[in-house]
Amino acid sequence: MSTYVLEHIVEEHVKIVYVCKAEGHGDVIGDVPGLKYCFSKQDCLEVNSSLICWSPWMLVDDLEVRFEGAYVGDELKTIAFQARNVNCSLSPEDLYSKVINILSNLCH
Repeated sequence: MSTYVLEHIVEEHVKIVYVCKAEGHGDVIGDVPGLKYCFSKQDCLEVNSSLICWSPWMLVDDLEVRFEGAYVGDELKTIAFQARNVNCSLSPEDLYSKVINILSNLCH
């Protein structure tokens, strides 16, 4: 089964990467700059003074997604998302909009 990678830029500077299988579905990772991360620091990996934490996987409408917060010390530096089993024909702009809405609603 072949796999292919699609890289997209949305909002002029946000990178989203689709890793798709031949049947047209795959996993997606991307940045979510400038938003709040409101999840507990339960599922984390610590390296020196850096900490990377993941939210639980959640199904919102038709999107299975989780969020990642990266900290240096106690300061949140970046937020990213992972989505599973995404239809690779879904436009990156539409996917990004869904992800932003989910995170905004959960962390308002």
